[in-house]
Amino acid sequence: MKVDAIVIGGGPAGSISAMGLAKLGLSVVLLEKRAQITRKVCGEYLCPRGVDLLEALELRTEAEAMFSKVYGMNIYTSSGTEVLTEFPTTKAVANYGLSLNRETFDNFLLNKAIQAGVTVKMKETFSSIERRDGTWCVQTSNGEQIQGNLLVGADGRNSSVAKSLSLFNKVDSRRLALHVYFDNTAINYRKGEMHLFKDGSYIGIDPTTEREINLSLVCDRNALVDSEPIEVINKYITESNNLYRRFKTLPSNTKVYAVSPITSSSKDVIGSGAALVGDASGFIDPLTGEGIYNAIRSAHMLVSSVSKYANNTSFNFQRGLKDYRRVRKTDFREKNILNHCFQWLIRRPYLVELVAKYVNKNTKRRNIFVGIIGNIYSPAIGILKLLF
Repeated sequence: MKVDAIVIGGGPAGSISAMGLAKLGLSVVLLEKRAQITRKVCGEYLCPRGVDLLEALELRTEAEAMFSKVYGMNIYTSSGTEVLTEFPTTKAVANYGLSLNRETFDNFLLNKAIQAGVTVKMKETFSSIERRDGTWCVQTSNGEQIQGNLLVGADGRNSSVAKSLSLFNKVDSRRLALHVYFDNTAINYRKGEMHLFKDGSYIGIDPTTEREINLSLVCDRNALVDSEPIEVINKYITESNNLYRRFKTLPSNTKVYAVSPITSSSKDVIGSGAALVGDASGFIDPLTGEGIYNAIRSAHMLVSSVSKYANNTSFNFQRGLKDYRRVRKTDFREKNILNHCFQWLIRRPYLVELVAKYVNKNTKRRNIFVGIIGNIYSPAIGILKLLF
C-alpha cells in the first residue's frame, strides 16, 4: 500500500492531522491500535481558544450541539480562599469552553477524517518503521506493508513512534492522575473548578453533563503506597471544606482510572519526513487543562505548515516540517514557561494566597487571570493586563 502520509494514532491530534492532510489532496492512512474508540481518561475540557480552533476547522457548530459550555473556572486555595471567575469577553476569542465526552468527541473527529477521504485501519498499529530511500516503510501489526512520504506520530505521551525515531526524551513518573466519574445530587453549574492543596496536589472538576462530574486528582504517586486509589481521592476531598460539604466522600466501590506518566518530553518534534503531534510531541502536567487544546493546536499547525510548501500537487514535506517546528516552538514557548511557573507556585501555599489576594481585588483581575489560563490572552499580554 502506497500513500502520501501515514498517521499513527486515532485521537484528536491524529484525526485532525489526517483530516487536514487529506483536505490538501494527499492520500492518508491512519492506524489506530484500539478496536473501537472508547472514553479516554482525561479532564475532558476544551478551553475557549480551543473552541476558536474548532471554528477554523469548520467543526465548531457541530461540537457545540453535542457538548455543554463552560463559562469560567473557580479556583480554591488550600486555605479556602475562593477566586470566582468568568472567561472575559473579547472580540477575538470565545468567552466559553466546552465540556467534552472523549468517546463522543474522538469518534466525531475520526468520522470527519473518514469523510475527508482518510483510510482508517482500526485495531492496527505498527510492528516496525524503517526509512528507505526517502520513504517511510511501515510494517503493521497485521502483517501489511505501507509506504508513505510523510509519517505523523500521534500516539500519545508514551509515543512508540517517538521512540522508534529516537526522538523520545524522557517521562516524569513522580506524579499521576486519578479520575472518577459520578453523578452530582444537584444540577451542575457551568464552571470548571480547581482545588489546590498544600502539598502541591490539586483536584480539577469538569461538569461534563447536567449532573455528571469528571473529577481528576493529580498527586504524588507515593500517596498510593499504602492506600487504595479511592481512599486517596477521599482523603483530599475531606481536606477541602468546599468539596466535603458538596460530596462528602465517594463510595468505596467507585471506579477509579489512573494515568501515568503525566509529563513527558521529546528531543525534537520532527525528523526526516516525520512529525510528532499532540502528547507525542511533549506534555506537561495539565494544571491549566491544556491536553486536548494542545492536541488540536499542534495538528492544525502541522497541516498549515505543510500547506505552505505545496506547489499544485507537489509537496516539500521537509520544508513544511521545519516550519512546523519553528511555529510550534514560538507558539508554545510562553505557555510552557507559565505552566512550569504554576507548578512551582502551587507547591508554595503562602505565595498562592498572595496571588489569590491580589487577583481577588476586583472582578476584572479575576477574569483576566482565568483568561490567561483559558488561552484567551497570551501569558505576556495577560500578565501586563493584570499588572497595569
